[in-house]
Amino acid sequence: MNIGYNNTMDISSNIPKLDIKNFRKIYEGDFSYKKEKTNFSEETFEVYRNKEKMTILFISEVISRTVEGILFESRVSFLLSKEYIPTLVTIEKKMGKDHALEIYDYNEKNSSIEYQFINSSSKERREIATPTKFHIATPTSVCSHVFLMSKKFDTTHLNYYQVLKSKNTWNFEEVPEFIEVGARKEVKDPKGLRIGRHNLKCLEYVIFDVLPGETEKGHATKKGLMSYISPFHSIPYKIYDLDETVIEIKTLKNLLSEET
Repeated sequence: MNIGYNNTMDISSNIPKLDIKNFRKIYEGDFSYKKEKTNFSEETFEVYRNKEKMTILFISEVISRTVEGILFESRVSFLLSKEYIPTLVTIEKKMGKDHALEIYDYNEKNSSIEYQFINSSSKERREIATPTKFHIATPTSVCSHVFLMSKKFDTTHLNYYQVLKSKNTWNFEEVPEFIEVGARKEVKDPKGLRIGRHNLKCLEYVIFDVLPGETEKGHATKKGLMSYISPFHSIPYKIYDLDETVIEIKTLKNLLSEET
């Protein structure tokens, strides 16, 4: 599997280098993105684990085409600590002549993120204060639900999370901000899910934005993403969006013999 861009642009040289010699690949696979039965995007991914530090590294890439037929690529590297905190996240995007890179580097000592936005003409750097636990939104699905591992669900079956979200696409517009999202656990125990020829076990969640003035009572029935989550580091098996987009796992290869 080739995850990466075949280019020599200077932007790519700004990506922090991770020494993965102490990491072991534990999963690999891919997703399909469909709307109205049309496949419009594909995602490939690899997941690594550092057994000594108990950190997890997700590397993923989405490839799709715009309505005009222009190729869009997004590559994400997402390093997760044993406390389920994203410590180093890079998001590289490329479409036609546009090319941009976002870097989130977490500093545990002062609970802040050094955020960088880099394109072909400029580089912006900002410091963002963080809560104790948080998540960083990315354009890929494999690490989109890892925040679910950071909190246990009680009898209310509701949890709330702070997610850092960027609106910057090809140019720096504003500093990323935290938004609050809710997760409602729909089933107590794993349920059956059939994808293709495979019968799987998963947990079902509804993920929704939390808006000002809303109450927990209203969140008990609020609509949102329908997410069917695997037991493998919260990698989703299937996601239904409110706009009828469906993201579905095509393959998930488990490379850990002890978990096979």
